[in-house]
Amino acid sequence: MRLIGRDNKLNYGAFKEINRKYSKDINMQNLNRDLTWKIKSAEKHRELALNYGRKGCIEKCPICNRSNHVKFVTIYGFDYEQCLNCGHIYLRDIISNKEIKQLYQGGQNKNLQHTVYLSEELFEKRVEQIASPKVEWVSSEVKKKGLWIDIGCGTGEILFAAQGLGYKVLGIDADTEEIEFARCKGINIICDYVSDSNAHNYLVNGNIISLFNILEHLENPVSMLENISANIMEGTYIVMEIPRHPSISSFSNLIFNEMACRHIYPPDHIHIFTEKSAEIMLKKAKLKPINVWTFGQDISDFIMTASASKNITKSSFIDDLMSVAPVLQKRVDELGFSDTMIIICKK
Repeated sequence: MRLIGRDNKLNYGAFKEINRKYSKDINMQNLNRDLTWKIKSAEKHRELALNYGRKGCIEKCPICNRSNHVKFVTIYGFDYEQCLNCGHIYLRDIISNKEIKQLYQGGQNKNLQHTVYLSEELFEKRVEQIASPKVEWVSSEVKKKGLWIDIGCGTGEILFAAQGLGYKVLGIDADTEEIEFARCKGINIICDYVSDSNAHNYLVNGNIISLFNILEHLENPVSMLENISANIMEGTYIVMEIPRHPSISSFSNLIFNEMACRHIYPPDHIHIFTEKSAEIMLKKAKLKPINVWTFGQDISDFIMTASASKNITKSSFIDDLMSVAPVLQKRVDELGFSDTMIIICKK
């Protein structure tokens, strides 16, 4: 097996010239994510993956369209390949578009995160720990207030935080339960998918268009960005959060492939981006990156995954390790091995 990563680690291409931010604090215990949660989550995702058939195989890299690739890892019977040109990791055996929609619209095969996002108890904690720091960072870089449109807004955490900073907000999502939850928080949401036929009407007045943890779920993320770019005004900002490789979390998924429930896991995550593959995608969509923030949950996730793989649910030693995870994570982020990046782009 050949592992691609080091050459794509930091400062690739256009990313050499842009401002960078590293690390983000997060308290996993406050979000009810302990070892028992980890074990149950892996079991649920394994069960979910086994319910899906395959529509077909992706033979070329979905980002750079090259044919040279190697297997990176097999998780729950699904193969992930890695492009030898841009380092992009992608799900080779994809499910149908209909089944992809089922993951995010309800029913028996509903995505596991659904129960998390609909928790009234956790909403405020997620706004405080997850959404607000991201919105505040974007606001500090973009400066100009205007209409913030969040595609795939879910329960509206990002828009709730943005509204609190003085933005006009609009969400677009297709999950009726999450939309109802968000509307109860005072968030204006359109129930729909962004498509070629409606993108201009929905997006043309936006000052900031955000896609937090959306592109990795799409069969063709390049097409989505091209469609958005073609239907917005010049000077509009696009903000995207995507999973990143090389990272410690990628390594964790590689060696603990039967405990996967975040980062590389089927059938939810189809793509894991390198900075090289992200830049190729942005160039195709005629978007210029201007800021990037890299951070992750790599260390805490690695400790929890390793412990859960041995069915350890409680240990003072593990608690001690988790207490130093933020310090270790900061160094991991600075060295270029964090599992997440947010990119601010401009048309």
